[in-house]
Amino acid sequence: QPDLVTVFVGANDIVQGRSLSAFSSQLDTILRRLAESTNAEVAVATVFDLTRLPTFRRSPDRDVTPQRVATFNEEIRRATAAYGYTLIELFPFPVERNTVGDGFHQDDEGHRLLAAEVLPVVRELAR
Repeated sequence: QPDLVTVFVGANDIVQGRSLSAFSSQLDTILRRLAESTNAEVAVATVFDLTRLPTFRRSPDRDVTPQRVATFNEEIRRATAAYGYTLIELFPFPVERNTVGDGFHQDDEGHRLLAAEVLPVVRELAR
């Protein structure tokens, strides 16, 4: 059994045009199953501001809008609170730098910066 579970969901759902209701249902299923199957501490992250990624600044996508990112993040916050889990707020994370050639995924430095954001939360939960 795990002691700690981190949940990072939503970015691909936004990019692929998934509806908020479908995302909400899937998120609830994930969090409910965790609640039913483990006593682990659970931390759930919000989605970065995808509109700041180089790929979407170069070529805007109708599914990747500030409104959709905000709406999905509100659902993540709501569901996280409903289950009493810990929220990792990644929306303000600076994604416009440190991406690999696809303009979407973080490079090594981006992952180091992301780890620096997540690590304090993980350390607190591990106490």
